[in-house]
Amino acid sequence: MKKNQLFKTRSILLIAITFFYSCSSDDNIVVNSSPAAFSVSNGTLTENTATIFWTVATDADGDTVGYTVNLEGTAVTSEISELTYSFTGLTAATNYTGTVVASDGKGGSTSAAFSFTSAASIPIMNYDITSILSKFDGIDAVSYSVSGNTVTFITTDLPNHTSPYWDTSHSLYEAYNGTNSNWNQNPNAIGEQNITFTMTLNPAEATIKNATPLGPIGISRNGIVFFNQYAGPNNQALTNEIDSFDQWLGHPTGGALYHYHIEPTFLTDSFGKEAFLGLLSDGFPVYGPLENGTTITNADLDDYHGHTSVTVDFPEGIYHYHITNEDPYLNGNGFFGTAGTITR
Repeated sequence: MKKNQLFKTRSILLIAITFFYSCSSDDNIVVNSSPAAFSVSNGTLTENTATIFWTVATDADGDTVGYTVNLEGTAVTSEISELTYSFTGLTAATNYTGTVVASDGKGGSTSAAFSFTSAASIPIMNYDITSILSKFDGIDAVSYSVSGNTVTFITTDLPNHTSPYWDTSHSLYEAYNGTNSNWNQNPNAIGEQNITFTMTLNPAEATIKNATPLGPIGISRNGIVFFNQYAGPNNQALTNEIDSFDQWLGHPTGGALYHYHIEPTFLTDSFGKEAFLGLLSDGFPVYGPLENGTTITNADLDDYHGHTSVTVDFPEGIYHYHITNEDPYLNGNGFFGTAGTITR
């Protein structure tokens, strides 16, 4: 009999793997390379499912190798030839351990232990943004209507503030008087739009987060649309576009669609830097760069550029986005919730 051989530990994602080798009268089963190529790693983990993968084990005599998967000491399948197995019916946020045993059917075997933790359940928060809709009242550019648990906004996207992008004959035309010494007016002009947002009144965290698109991703409280942190058409950084932002840090596209990528200073000057500034398409609110008198930085926020805390408008707390002074400014790697529809 050969002595048991201890293989080195390998850790991938949430898995701690211990390898060991055993055999009886037929000791010809071997791993396909050295050291310890027979190993198990985790694939996707959800609340109730998990997938594991393992590398091939070979037999020196050319015998067919089969695999038995054990979870918590109980065999869940045996003599399978595939190199993967998916578990279902798991309990959320629970640690599981098990082994995959490779055998040649003649007494030779080798095993790899695995462990994983199923994903935690996403808590259901009963958010309701109905109370915030009054912030849009009295704005010429935007109207809204409620039907069931959705709200629909229609905006002309015409800013209620000055800009060098108005036609020079317009009453709100004003030459650039901002602080950017590198300012360079782009060749576009402000023009009337017809943009419709339909979003939920009860936003909730999405199980699968979707990326924000180029173009409108939300609506500000004065009816101007929010864009994400990229310049079109190929998701470039805003480095060059920033130099074309007017004194209120907005600008129009080639289609005359005026928008904000970064802090809309007309709104923060008008309502305060802690104020509600608008909604993204998933229904979650956007707030300014201050919270409780402290400047919010990217380090205070999650990957989607938001967090959950109490606000003046939501004293019991709500998930919300914040404007910051560095990329991604308004939104990070996608919508935190499920985006509604946007048509134009």
